[in-house]
Amino acid sequence: MIARTLLLGIALAMAACPALAQPGAATKPAAALDEREIAGFPHARLYRIAGETRRPVVVILPGAEGGDEAGRRFGPILARLGYAAVSLPYYSPNWGKYGPPPAFPDLPGSFIDIRVDQLAGLRAALARLPGVDVERFGLFAGSKGSEFALVAAKEALAQAGWQPQDEAERERTATVIASGIGGFPAIAEAVRTTDQRGVRR
Repeated sequence: MIARTLLLGIALAMAACPALAQPGAATKPAAALDEREIAGFPHARLYRIAGETRRPVVVILPGAEGGDEAGRRFGPILARLGYAAVSLPYYSPNWGKYGPPPAFPDLPGSFIDIRVDQLAGLRAALARLPGVDVERFGLFAGSKGSEFALVAAKEALAQAGWQPQDEAERERTATVIASGIGGFPAIAEAVRTTDQRGVRR
């Protein structure tokens, strides 16, 4: 059941949401956001508009930079669009003597140790919180996080036994993939290096 729910929402939670502004609609004052920790998931945070309305879940998976920067950036934005946005730091790079210390030493420091199976536990933890609809559950990822999302989607398909046989069934399941030139933090850092130290650095 968990796998089937994850499967059906893996890329569809970004569908139309009541809180999205309509063209020509009057601008309303920004709603108050509720931000809280998620028990059992170190450094994870839930962002949502305060109130009892149950909102679809979107889990933010950062790229190769790890940590929680992507979650802190996009969490409030997605929350104001009407989602229960979850920042899920799942990795904090540990380069040893070749780089700065990890931001979160208690998280995996290498790609090989990343746990994709934690999504089921996260869903269960979110189900105990107010204003969260875990029956609508999707992933929002870029860069390295997209690999996490694709692996999770594949596992959800296998666990659910979902093998669509016709066009109508295929349209019920989607994984949206877009291409870019790298994560925003990596691009910004490269620009700063070029500006400060010149090219070929």
